[in-house]
Amino acid sequence: YQTFKEVESSVIFNKSKLIVIAFTVILVAGITTSAIIGKKQDAQYAKNDDTYEQAEQAYEQGQFDLAIQYVTTLLKDDPTNEKLNTLAANAAYDSNQFELAAKHYQAALDRNPHNVENPLFMLNLATSYFESKQYEPAKVIFNNLQVNNYTVPNMPDYQNVVNSYIEKLNEL
Repeated sequence: YQTFKEVESSVIFNKSKLIVIAFTVILVAGITTSAIIGKKQDAQYAKNDDTYEQAEQAYEQGQFDLAIQYVTTLLKDDPTNEKLNTLAANAAYDSNQFELAAKHYQAALDRNPHNVENPLFMLNLATSYFESKQYEPAKVIFNNLQVNNYTVPNMPDYQNVVNSYIEKLNEL
């Protein structure tokens, strides 16, 4: 016969043993699950990376509509991605789809407010607003560009462009 203390010790030992076994099972299940999910994410990332490269290549080759198609596919999974929205905006801008360009430039700006310090980005956003007849936001941006007297190294007539749009806005 076992004493009460011996029975109590045996029960405590068995509970501890069960806890260790349960912890081990949970740990193994968690590791297995994360490995499976990780492989799926890696495959999705590789697919998205290939699609992004195709979009960039299409843009560089002047196939702006194709670039927009590729980026639109990627934006379904990540609609606030600044890089994707900027590429979509540039492709739309270069293909004179100014309403779409304004939408994507604004999404990129919303994601990264520091873009407001990029004079070419802001010029493209303001021009997109103007060309899509969204005159109020265009006027605000053009006026800010004029007040800040930005210069762009590869665009010596930057302020002349800004001023010409302001004149057009004032004539409306």
